[in-house]
Amino acid sequence: PHAKLISAYADLGDMAAQLSNLTLIQRMNYMRDVLQAGSILERRGLIHRDFKPGNLLLADGRVIVSDLGLVTEGEKLEYSVKFAAKGTSKYLPPYLAGTESKEYIMKQDSFAIGLTLLEIC
Repeated sequence: PHAKLISAYADLGDMAAQLSNLTLIQRMNYMRDVLQAGSILERRGLIHRDFKPGNLLLADGRVIVSDLGLVTEGEKLEYSVKFAAKGTSKYLPPYLAGTESKEYIMKQDSFAIGLTLLEIC
């Protein structure tokens, strides 16, 4: 069986590219969307592992979470330095930086979501 992913056209590109152009109302709406997306991922037992403004697409005034290639189902998984080397270390909890092997748990996506919200502010 083949899987297909259909998404809206992100007419504004990603959040990172638009941060300096957002109004206060847009920022508040996008923050709400980010929190809702994080809540949905957690309720479904999914760990995104790469949550950041560059992976949030903007379309029709809403946020679409993208880059689902690292999404994992489960409450925890083994963390490795290979993951950190992919350029997302800024969004990882500080205690994971430079570690050889630790568990990456669902709650650690919350750290990345928090940093993302801070950047949207």
